Amino acid sequence: MIRRALPIIAILLQSSLTFARSHTPTVPPPTLGQEVARVVVEAGAQAIADKLSRPAIPPDAEIEVAFSPVPQGRALRLVQKAISSATATIHMAAYTFTSKPVADALIRAAARGVRVYVVLDAKANSPYDDKSKIAYLRDAGVNVCANSRYPVMHNKFAIIDGKHVETGSFNYSYAAEARNAENVIVVWNMPDLAAKYDQQFELLASQCD
Repeated sequence: MIRRALPIIAILLQSSLTFARSHTPTVPPPTLGQEVARVVVEAGAQAIADKLSRPAIPPDAEIEVAFSPVPQGRALRLVQKAISSATATIHMAAYTFTSKPVADALIRAAARGVRVYVVLDAKANSPYDDKSKIAYLRDAGVNVCANSRYPVMHNKFAIIDGKHVETGSFNYSYAAEARNAENVIVVWNMPDLAAKYDQQFELLASQCD
């Protein structure tokens, strides 16, 4: 009895499969509105991710700017102010470094117990170049290293106490102070921003000769 029923069951199953295949609903392509909605959602998600990766802005954060060559000396004074505010650490990366006033500010910071570390472009700061302050800083006990990894290591920034950042176009040189059109910006009390600069500083320092 069971053997006679097997062919019939097989026919019924085959018929059911054929019916199911012929009646499977076709998914229509997305409409223009649906596609726009998808793009908007993805863009919104990316915007949220980008916002979360941006440095947080504390309520006590402040920004100071100065320019050179006019008013004379203001840009240099802002750099000195940032250095003089240090109580724990200064991490500085620089291209040309021929400014004795900036070098003296770093030396004074080191003398009062601040841990000062400087990374300079190797090509622009030969220890045999009288204009560069690399030897002057080293002789005063400041930790200085030279980075030759790049055609030009063109950074000009300092991280102060892990929470303030001084940067801008201003090279630490007399030309930047007195002749060139330059800018200095100091962002006070922004540890998240300082941490991003510190990551780059650590990379540059690890590449020193």
